Amino acid sequence: MLTNKKIDGAKPQAKLYKLADAHNLYIAISPSGTKSWRYDYKDGSKNQTKTFGRYPDIGVADARLLLNAFKIELTQVTVKTLPTFDEMKRKWYLHKLPELKNVKHKQQVAYRIDTFVSPTIGKMPIDTIKRAHLVGIVKKVQEGGIIETAHRVGTHLRQMFDWLWRKEIVTLATV
Repeated sequence: MLTNKKIDGAKPQAKLYKLADAHNLYIAISPSGTKSWRYDYKDGSKNQTKTFGRYPDIGVADARLLLNAFKIELTQVTVKTLPTFDEMKRKWYLHKLPELKNVKHKQQVAYRIDTFVSPTIGKMPIDTIKRAHLVGIVKKVQEGGIIETAHRVGTHLRQMFDWLWRKEIVTLATV
């Protein structure tokens, strides 16, 4: 645990270095001698750093209080829901359909997604759709006796989710 005496005695070095307190709170000491309070944490899959201010403007006790308040704030953040499948489908159409060679093919792709996929998962937020949902849709089309259409629906879904994944809208774990 850090004390004011220990922080006051910390001298600048050629590279930024850290003095650890507790609970991932630390003071970063830059080559210029600036000392700032920081906290490392994960936001989803991304590493983040929260800076609370400079020492001695913010002392040890204040930094710990700010950390506790920030942790409470992190737990109270409202969950952001992603768009529904139908909302993302429209964006994918704008991306995908212009690539297709003729009007008939564009209509077939849109028809398959609108007819076989949207009624089942269209209103679901994109981050709640699991691979099992997609497999179930393709199996249902197969059970209807239209095997080739089932294969094409599966291909369209794979293309759409690959596109969503590349845009970092969904992760591999959710599909």
